[in-house]
Amino acid sequence: MATLMRRPSASLFHELLDWLDRDGVSYRSGGLVPDIRVEDFLEDEVYVVRAEMPGVDPEKDVSLTTKDGALTIRCERREEKKDKNFQEFQYGSFARRIALPVGARGDAATASYTDGVLEIRVPIEATEGEERPIAISRAADAD
Repeated sequence: MATLMRRPSASLFHELLDWLDRDGVSYRSGGLVPDIRVEDFLEDEVYVVRAEMPGVDPEKDVSLTTKDGALTIRCERREEKKDKNFQEFQYGSFARRIALPVGARGDAATASYTDGVLEIRVPIEATEGEERPIAISRAADAD
């Protein structure tokens, strides 16, 4: 069973921008830079990110890295030289950085590409917090 995942760094403002980002252009960057559209969810202790990436060769054009609790997706979509009357496709460099949930094992992440959708799967280790007492010191009484 899949569960929607709320990103830990998501604020109400970022959620509003996610809602507005419907046309493939990121309002996060002032609407000037194309963005990678994603969805994420939890599935059986695995964090899953799916990214729309039609028209790219994942072996040549896509780079995935994890560092400091974040997943970074980079992509380059190259334009074919043709005479065009109209164009809505976005070309160039794209990037998206996504905060990983607590316990995510970026070193064990896997990825697959099918029908224009890149899917990244990151296992999550159960992190059971151990209860630890905290000593309380008494401040010296002022006389």
